[in-house]
Amino acid sequence: MADNPSIESAVARIRELNERIVASAQKGGEESIKTYERMLEDLAQAQESAGVRGAEWIQEFGRAQAAFTRQLAVAFPSFLERLGQRGRDLLGTATGTARAGAEAADDAVKGTAKPAE
Repeated sequence: MADNPSIESAVARIRELNERIVASAQKGGEESIKTYERMLEDLAQAQESAGVRGAEWIQEFGRAQAAFTRQLAVAFPSFLERLGQRGRDLLGTATGTARAGAEAADDAVKGTAKPAE
């Protein structure tokens, strides 16, 4: 393999692509990283079970890719839902704080502010 420049070039591109995928998955959080890890495990298992059988390896690779797609289809919507819920929670907290501040300011202006407890 070390004597084949085409293979070495492909391996370098694959490593670079893998680094980009990992960096992107890190931005997506723990769920994205775990999903990517499961996909790589599936792919590794497919390669090991297929060996050097040519067309059969391609079928195994297709199965691994399909498994990854299914896992991603399950994981990603739940990740987005959690992210959306967190955003709604933060917005609710900020809104409540702003309202309380506005009410306190109104009370201070009207002279009806409650004494601090």
